[in-house]
Amino acid sequence: MPSDMARPSFQGDLTNSVAWTGAQLVAVGDSGVVLTSPDAITWIQRISGTTRALYCVCAADTMLIAAGDRGTARISPFDMG
Repeated sequence: MPSDMARPSFQGDLTNSVAWTGAQLVAVGDSGVVLTSPDAITWIQRISGTTRALYCVCAADTMLIAAGDRGTARISPFDMG
């Protein structure tokens, strides 16, 4: 991902981390926001199951791992659809 790419913002929620799965970008942020994008232009909001801030996301094997406020953790397969 280019370092000059702006981080997405959605409905006032700021994103904190972005990861590339090999097929799409996944962004996490304040209020439990999770966004996915195939092209860094069009973003789709996904359900994270938390309202706590998510601070980082990484892709590992076929899973996404997000960590956040007060030990909040979310694990999901790459297929976010």
